[in-house]
Order: sequence, then structure tokens, then C-alpha cells
Amino acid sequence: MTINQNHKEMNHLSLPLKLFALVAAMMCALSANAAADVCDFSQDGIFYKIQSDGTTVHVWYEDANSWDPCYTENDYDIPETVTHSGTTYTVTGIGHTAFYGCTAVTHISLPKTLTKIDSKAFFGCSSLSSVYCHAMTPPTLHSDAFNATAYSNVQIYVPTSVTSAYAASTNWSNFQSLNSLGYHFESGGLYYNITGSNTVKVVRKDNYYNSAVYKGAIDVPATVTNGGTTYNVTAISNQAFYNCWQLTEVKIGNNVTSIANYAFTGCSSLTWVSIPAAVTSIGVGAFKSCTSLTTIICWATTPPSISSAFDGLFNQATLYVPASAVSTYQAATTWSNFSNILPIGADEAYACYTPSNTTLTFYYDTQRSIRPGTTYDLNNWPGWYDDGTNDNVTKVVFNSSFVNARPTSTCAWFCGMGNLQSITGMEYLYTSNVTDMSWMFADCEKLENLDVSHFNTAKVTNMSYMFRDCELSTSLDVSNFNTANVKTMESMFADCSGLTSLDLSNFSTANVTNMHAMFWGCDALTNLDVSHFNTAKVTDMSMMFCSCKALTNLDLSNFNTANVTNVSRMFNNCIILKSLDLSSFNTAKVTNMYWMFFNCPQLKTIYVVDGWSTAAVTSSDDMFKYCTALVGGQGTTYDENHVDAAYAHIDGGTSNPGYFTALLSLSLDEALNVEGGNLHFTTGGDYPWTVVQEGSLVYAQSSNAGVPSSSSVLTATVTVAADAEVQFDLKARGEGSSTIYDKCLFEIDGNQVFCFGGNMGTGWSANRSSLSAGTHTLTWSYIKDSSVNPDGDFFAIDNVAIIISGGLQGDANNDGAVNVNDITTMINWCLGNNPDPFNFNNANVNGDAKVDVMDVTALINLILGI
Repeated sequence: MTINQNHKEMNHLSLPLKLFALVAAMMCALSANAAADVCDFSQDGIFYKIQSDGTTVHVWYEDANSWDPCYTENDYDIPETVTHSGTTYTVTGIGHTAFYGCTAVTHISLPKTLTKIDSKAFFGCSSLSSVYCHAMTPPTLHSDAFNATAYSNVQIYVPTSVTSAYAASTNWSNFQSLNSLGYHFESGGLYYNITGSNTVKVVRKDNYYNSAVYKGAIDVPATVTNGGTTYNVTAISNQAFYNCWQLTEVKIGNNVTSIANYAFTGCSSLTWVSIPAAVTSIGVGAFKSCTSLTTIICWATTPPSISSAFDGLFNQATLYVPASAVSTYQAATTWSNFSNILPIGADEAYACYTPSNTTLTFYYDTQRSIRPGTTYDLNNWPGWYDDGTNDNVTKVVFNSSFVNARPTSTCAWFCGMGNLQSITGMEYLYTSNVTDMSWMFADCEKLENLDVSHFNTAKVTNMSYMFRDCELSTSLDVSNFNTANVKTMESMFADCSGLTSLDLSNFSTANVTNMHAMFWGCDALTNLDVSHFNTAKVTDMSMMFCSCKALTNLDLSNFNTANVTNVSRMFNNCIILKSLDLSSFNTAKVTNMYWMFFNCPQLKTIYVVDGWSTAAVTSSDDMFKYCTALVGGQGTTYDENHVDAAYAHIDGGTSNPGYFTALLSLSLDEALNVEGGNLHFTTGGDYPWTVVQEGSLVYAQSSNAGVPSSSSVLTATVTVAADAEVQFDLKARGEGSSTIYDKCLFEIDGNQVFCFGGNMGTGWSANRSSLSAGTHTLTWSYIKDSSVNPDGDFFAIDNVAIIISGGLQGDANNDGAVNVNDITTMINWCLGNNPDPFNFNNANVNGDAKVDVMDVTALINLILGI
């Protein structure tokens, strides 16, 4: 039957069959939408979908199967913001079917940023009992976001001041239990209840999630402004900070007069609390189970009434009170139980240098006037640097009293201490208020060990030159650094010549404008992952990786250089770099490319795209000097007479020579599959497999050419319902015929299929290997030995396909049967949705070497027996 005849028969299909075809198309459309709507990322067990504005996210489900519950915990506290790959997003919605059928969920907290709850968001959450919604304006609530039974079964909690707004809001008004959260407004992360015309008290966020609210060091302010009114903060209410186990420090504002019962009970990480002079009463169990509390500062000259507020802490904590009131507290009921009551009247933070032992000690106490040696003020450019004392310091000590100090700057504290060998007591340095850490450890050439892992850097804006020239530090743990507010990282790690690796995975660089010489001279650094860096605001990248002599790979594919003006010496002296992917670089504003790639003798390939421009460049002298291995995409080789920006463009061959190679936009999957194939490939080993274009031919090959003792690995996992074959084309160039040298290796499930070491010439060969029914891992590897390693060695493959032995015509989904499911699979394929599994050969029903609507028609006729 011809194709035209098939169409004619299709036009005369019965009504039921037409309905069947319509249903199949609708199923296809639903499947397409589901596949397109998978989450973009997850964090802390919550899945998110980035919205079209690029700044907000909605809570989502995990994958295309939104009906398959992915939320299996009892409770979820949805945050206001979430950060992914250096970008911070605001959470504004709960998406369609996000928690659909999640029967385990009992409690959920929704952030104040929420504006929308979509259809079926909580449909089928049969165990849900309470929802805490902190939005001051009722979010738009879809009519079927909840089951109808939820309106009577679920308790809704909203801010006190807006309960009436929720009660009058569409669909929210259907809930029979609209309750008050107990606070009127939130400000600065604290929750307040209005108690008078100009007074408020601090209250808990809610009854269920309060323990996760407060973390680290917090200040309770003296006043707070909301809705144009400024209120005095006069009280801490019952259980306001109950069980906030991550809370470490609390400074209570001067207008607070009372701390209610159990206000800080269970704050097991709380170490330090400052209670203002205005406080007259502290309630029952206010600090019960604060098992880490060691410092209590009470500024009241008349001891407040306390009852059992500090039970269990009398021998654990030191109580600091005004000097004039020490004897009063020692005689007061209950207060007298403290075994250690000390004066606070004249405490100050300072440093003292003792020449006899060349030690600089940091104190926070009342003893400055009687200390031997020279004392210095803090929070300014250090006096011990100005008078040259830093040259003599061999040891730095933080006295335990310094735990009560809160410096705002550590700028240049240890700068130029070329003889410094140790720092002890660093755990007593609290940096929660520090904004400037520039030059802090610069030129500490003999400091072998440096532990900054506990630093609180949340307020720091300047980290320039922070570790410059710390030559003997082989490791540096900055993995916990919060760099969200940092604006400059200029020369931050410059000349740290002993460093072999740096974990920068938590670094946020969204506000950084200057990365000049950030890693300059880190010549032992072998691994550096900056792929997540957000460089949108950076203007200066000059010398950023200069003299990183041990770096073999740099992933800069996400770098945003739209505002960069200076890239001079950026890769100067990176002597073993072989390739660079600069495809993300937009150099429209760059004026200076002087020495950008100077002395990169092994640099062979530089990938760019059309965003690369030299139109604004005014300085490019010796940009490519000594890049003797450099080859452009069309074969242009290094010419010592052309080392400036004249050749800094995509190679156009002999008519327009250049040193750059155009980066292909194809993925490995697109390059390797036969037409209609849907195999997924991943790459690993020391060097990834890369996509290569050779005229009109596109394929993939190993990338460890010329690198001794290295591997380049490609894998794919396949599932076949019946006996099958894997076929692919291959070519290779190796060191010799023996496999004791370089190896081109193909394995199935870890079992060697072939292994050879010789050259195959310039042509391609075909391979077919058997696969039994089941799931298999296919692995292609190119393994280099430690001996001679000429550039150009490779293992390449193309046209990978799975062929079902004796395949069943029409069995498009490879399940061993031909039925309506195969029609759905083929319609999905025709619409570009790439169904998995999909058998191209079986789906090619009419035998024309392609799968299209003609095959769908032929399959329908086949099923109907026409």
C-alpha cells in the first residue's frame, strides 16, 4: 500500500478511531508539558522552578511525574530566598501539583514573599494539619489548591494584623480555622507584637518552626519601624527564642525591660548574652538548657528579679556586671549563686606587644593600664604595623577574654609579620561584626598552619590581599566563608605558592567587582573550581590566573565578562594549560589584553564564540608571545610576528588567519547518536570527551592528547527488552601497536570487548557488539601511559545505535508488544519529545529510514489489521 493510499484510508477512519487518535495526541501534549516542567534545582529537600523573570522561583515537583510524590518528610519550612549557582532567587509561589499526593506532609510553613499558590498544589495531602503562611498580603489561592476536606481539617495560621484580610480573601475565606500566628509584623528577621501606641515585644515566629528561625549572632534593637511608626522594643515574650539551637550570641537592646518565661530555653549553642540596664525581671527558665552559655553580661546596677532563670548555669557561666554593683549581685538572692561575678565597667578590646617573648596578645578586659609592654587600639589600621613592631612578632595569642570582643575590622592585623610562626586561641576571635578583612594575613611567609574555618564573614565587604604571600600554607579551609557581601577579592590568594587546592564551592561572588590577581602566583595549585562564580559585576580580571603553573584545566564556561575592561596577563605563565574555553566571554568593553596569554607554551586550543571582540582594545602587546603550540580552528599556527590582538579572533584560514577555534554548541548526545537515537552520554576520567567538527562531520573524541598517565572516559547506560547489538564507528591514533602503552578500550559492564594501541589511520571502522536483554553500561576509554606522549593521540567514535535483534515491527517502546502505547510513543517522537525507551528500527514501520507521521498512520493501520 502506497503512502498516498495510507492517507486516503486514514480519512475514512471510523469515529472511534479518530477519537482514539485525538486522545493519543492529548496524551502526547500532556507528556510534553510534563517533560518541560521538571524542576531546575533542589536544595535542602525542596525542588524549585526558575521563573521567566530570572529572579524568582516557585516550589516544584522533582521530575515529569508530578503525580509521583517527591515530598516524603512530615514538615517543610519553605525559605524566602534560595541560592543556586551563585544566583539568589526569591520564592514567590507554590507551583501546580507541587505537593500533589504527598500524604506524609503534616505541617508546612510558607514565606512572607509568597504571592501565589497554584492549582492542585496541596491536593491529596491527606495528613496535612497546619499551614503557617507569613505573607502580609494573602497570596492568590487557586480554588482547587487544596482538597475540599482541607477547608474543615487544616488549621491556617497568618500574621495577627492581617487575619481579617485572609478571612475576606477569595478561597482563603473557605477555611473554617483561620488562626493568628501571634505577631503583627516582621522586621530584620525578628517578629513583633504591638503592645501599645509606640511599644512592641519580640515574639516567636510560630509554634512549629520557631526553632529553625534564629541562627548565629543576633541583635535585638532598641527601636523598630513599621508602617511609618517607630516603636520601642520593650520586652522579650514567652518562648520567643524557644529551642533555637543554632543561636550563638544575643545582644538585647537598651529599651527592653523584661525577659519572659522560657524566652531562650533550649538554645543549646548560645554562648554569649548581653542584658541591658533597663531589664528589671527575667522569667522562669528563661535560659534553661542553654548548655553552652559561658558569658552573661548584665548591665543593670540593681539586680533584676530572676527566680529560676539561670538554674544550672551558676558554675558554668561567668557573670559580668558593672564594677559598682559587683558586691550587690554577690549579696542578692539567687544572683549570689554565681560562683564567678566579675566587673565590666572598664572592659575594652586592645592588643599588647611584649618584647621579651616577641608575642602580640589580644585582650578584652579592664587590665590595659597595668599591662607590661606596648598596647594598641583596634578597629583602625593597626599601630603595630605603623611602628614596625609587626616585623618582630613571632607569636600571636588571643586571650580567652577576647571572646567578648566584637571587632568591626581585622584589616592588616597580621600583615607583614614575616617571622610569625603561630597563632593560638583563634577560637576566641568572633568576626560576626567584621566588615574589612583586607591584608589580614598578607606576607605571613612563615605561618605554616592557619585555621580560619570558624570565621563568620557574613558582613565582610573587603577580602583584598587577605592571604597574599602566605607561602608556607599548603592547605586553607575557606569552605564555610559567606562571601555574599564581598565587593573585592583583589589578590586574595596571590602568591600562596604552597597551596595545592582550594575549596571555593560556597563562594558567592555576585557583588564582587574586582578579581585582579586573585590567584596570581599560586604555582602549586593543581585544582581550582571557579565554574560557579557569578562575575556579572566584575570589571577587572587582570592577572587573575597569572603564574598558576600547575593548573591543567580551567572551567570558565559560565563566566560573565560583560562589564570587564581589563584582562591583561589573565593567563600569563600558565605553562601547562593545553586548552581554554572562553565561549562565555563577552569582551565588548575590554580595552587591555596586554600579555593575556603570554608564555603559555602548551596552550594549543582557545575556544570562543561570536561574543569575543577586540573593537575596544587599545593595548595588546605580546598577547600571544611564546604560545608556540597554539593552533586556530582552521589550522593557523603560531607566528612570532603576530602576537598581538590582530590574530585574536576565530580562525578563518589562509584568507583571515586567527588563533581561536569556534566552539560547537552541540552536546555529546547530539554528536554521537545516529539519526533518531536517544542514548545519553556522560564523560569522566582526568579529561572529558569533547565534540569535534571535521568539515561536515561531527563526532566526539578523547581530549587527553599528549598528557602522560591520564585517562579520558565516555559512558552510556542502555536498557534493552530483547537481545540486541550496539554499533558505532571508531577511529584512533595511538603511540604504538602494543596495548602495554596507550590503550583504546571498549567495555560492556566492565568486561573488555576490545583493546588496541596502534594507529587506525585517518579512516573510520565499524564495530558491532552483542547485548543481552537488560541494562548495560557501555564505556569507551583512552588511557595514556607515562612514556612518550605525542600530541594528537585520540580515540574517536560516532553514529552510536542500539539494534534490536529480530526487532518487532511497530514495537516503538521496546516492550515486546505492539499496541496503543507504541502510538503514543511515536507521536511523542514526532513532536520532538524524545521518549525513552524508543526503538528507531521498530518504529520505522514503512521502512523509509525515518520516523514520521507516515509511520504513525502505518502503525494504526497495522494494529487495526488494515
